[in-house]
Amino acid sequence: MRLAVLALAVVALAAPVTATGDLAAREKLAGTVLAIESSRGQDYLVRVDRESLRAVSKRVAVGGHAYAWSLSPDGRRLALAVDRANGVRVFDARRLERLGQVRTWSGGISAIAWLSPRRLLGWEPAGLFMLDPIARKRLASPRASGEVVSAQRAGNQLVLLIAPIQQIGPAQLAVVGADGVVRTVPLDRIRAGMRPEDNGMGERYRPALVYDQVGRVFVLGAGGDAAAEVDLARLALTYHEPHRAQSLLARFGNWLEPAAAAKLPLTGSFRDGLWLGDGKLAVFGYDSIAVGTDRVETKQIGLSVIDTGDWTTRTLDENAWGARFAGSTLLAWYQKGGLNGYSVDGAERYHLFGTDALAVVATYGSRAFVAFDHKPLHVIDAPTGRVVGTRRALPRLLDSRFSGW
Repeated sequence: MRLAVLALAVVALAAPVTATGDLAAREKLAGTVLAIESSRGQDYLVRVDRESLRAVSKRVAVGGHAYAWSLSPDGRRLALAVDRANGVRVFDARRLERLGQVRTWSGGISAIAWLSPRRLLGWEPAGLFMLDPIARKRLASPRASGEVVSAQRAGNQLVLLIAPIQQIGPAQLAVVGADGVVRTVPLDRIRAGMRPEDNGMGERYRPALVYDQVGRVFVLGAGGDAAAEVDLARLALTYHEPHRAQSLLARFGNWLEPAAAAKLPLTGSFRDGLWLGDGKLAVFGYDSIAVGTDRVETKQIGLSVIDTGDWTTRTLDENAWGARFAGSTLLAWYQKGGLNGYSVDGAERYHLFGTDALAVVATYGSRAFVAFDHKPLHVIDAPTGRVVGTRRALPRLLDSRFSGW
C-alpha cells in the first residue's frame, strides 16, 4: 500500500506545472458554460452558471450581433460570426478576450465549424469559405454551387443541404471536411429551393436535414417527396417512402379546418426534423396553398415519429404546429395555443397553458424555455411538465445541447 502511495506521489511530482494550471482552470470553469447575452442592440460574450444561467464572469462586447459559433477542437478558443465584422472574430474561451478577426467575402454568415486546429469552414451568401483562425487569414474557398437550405455539423465535417438558385429543383447534399474537399450527393427525388413570381407571390420547398450523431444524415422531403438516408463515410444513398399508419380522412382532416394566414406570400412546403435516438426521428412542418391571387393559406402537417428501422410512421398529434425534444419528451405547440408533452411512443404526458399563444424557443438538457406574447419566459421540466421558474430573458448558450440558435 505504501509503495502504491509513493508511486502516485512520484507521478504527481513529475507532472508538468502547466497541467496543474490547466486542472485548476478546468475546475474553476466546471459547472459553467459560455453564452451570448443581448442588451441595447449589442451582443456580449459571458460565462454563466450551467443551472441558473446567471452570469459568473465579466461581459465582453462582441462588436455586433453573433449569428453562428464554433469552439476550437481543444476548447480554448471561440469563433463567432459577427455581423458588423463582416466575418469571424476569435476569442480566448477562458479569459474572454478578443484575439482578432478574419474578414470573409460578404458577411451574413449562417454556419461555421472549427474542424481542425488550423481550419475553420463556413457558409455565407457568397458561398463556402475556409479560414486559418490561428494565423487569422482567409484560405482558398471550397466550391459548392447553390443556396444552402440548412447545415449540420457532423463530427469533423460540415453537411450542407443545397437547393438550386432562384428556382425549385433537385436538392443536393454537400459534405465538406477540414481538407476543403467537397463531396456531393444528388438527391433527384427531393425538391428544394424558392421560385419568386412577378406578382410578389412565390413557391418554396424546404426539406428537413437530420443528423443521427453516429454517421448518417436524413433528408426528409417536403410536399410528398421521398426521404433520403446518406451514410457519410461512403456517401451511400438510399431512398425511403415512410408509411403513415393513418386513414385517408385523417390525412386530409387538416385541410377541413380553418386556415392560418401565411407570414409570407409563399406557397409550397416546409419540413423540420428532430433526432430522437434509438433509430427514431420526428418530423413536422406545414404546407401552403394559394387562395386567390394575393394570399396563401397554411396548414400544419402535424407531428409524427418515423422509425428508420422499417420506415413506419406514427402520427402523435395531427394538430401540432411546432416541436422540440428535451428530456426524452416531445413538446408540441399549436396555432390555437397551449403545449403538450409526449413520450416518443406517443403517450400524452401533460397539457399546459390552456390556449395561450406560445412557442418553445429553446431546450437545454431536460429544460424547455417557453415564450409567450405577454408573459415572462417560463422554464419547464420537460419530462414532468412542472414549471420550475420564469425569466425575463434567455442567454444563447454556446453548447451543442442548447437548441436555441
